[in-house]
Amino acid sequence: MFEKFNTIEIDGKSFPIKCDINVLAAVQEEFGNMNNFEMKLLGLTPVMEEGKIKLMDNGKPAFVKGEPSVKAVKFALPLMLKEGKDAAKEQGEEVEEISIKAAVKNVEFDIYSAAVIMHEEFSRCFHRKNE
Repeated sequence: MFEKFNTIEIDGKSFPIKCDINVLAAVQEEFGNMNNFEMKLLGLTPVMEEGKIKLMDNGKPAFVKGEPSVKAVKFALPLMLKEGKDAAKEQGEEVEEISIKAAVKNVEFDIYSAAVIMHEEFSRCFHRKNE
């Protein structure tokens, strides 16, 4: 079931998620840009030095890894679940009804696992379909 989709387990059941243009537009509106959202989802915070982002020896920015942003997960998960449900139904898959708001409010899922899967789905949006 849902072989073509990333899934998130909520209250012991798997639900498909999908990140598409609708999700990206909402994320961009909420977080200013997709980079900010991605960093929050991954729990990355830039290391600051004298008011600027510290650069490593290779010239890349230095980051500290922490917890995923609850705000980022709370915002994007309902959107990805809705789009996943719609896409699965279009392909003839049955998707069990779930109160997404209640599931998110009651944190009936592992937020760390959810953030990793959501990031994987978010990243998938940027893979080229035709090489």
